[in-house]
Amino acid sequence: MSEPSSREPPERGAPGPEPEWTFQRDGQVFGPVPESRLRELLFEGELDAATPVAEEGGSYRPVAEVSRFLVDLRKAEAHLKVEREVTDSRRLAARRRKVRGAGAAAAAVLLLAGGLGGAAW
Repeated sequence: MSEPSSREPPERGAPGPEPEWTFQRDGQVFGPVPESRLRELLFEGELDAATPVAEEGGSYRPVAEVSRFLVDLRKAEAHLKVEREVTDSRRLAARRRKVRGAGAAAAAVLLLAGGLGGAAW
């Protein structure tokens, strides 16, 4: 078998270079960034459905209108929703612990005061 030369076209179905994208945020243009990094930014919540993106010199359009990012967008939205719910439940649990602690302290003070009042009689 012969070694492929650098002049031969890539094999059919072989991945080419990763597309690069630019995006706009707060009136500024960022990029180019590889498509994989854009997917990461979506998942991290740095970009959302309304963020304008453009592929290598194309026109800007919201991420929600770019079909190749729809699955990533839905995953990111689900991830952020779960994060909010987990954070909210942790806050609620912490609040409940504080309330229970305050209630136990108040009961201890009342018992102590009652004990001291009874000793005075």
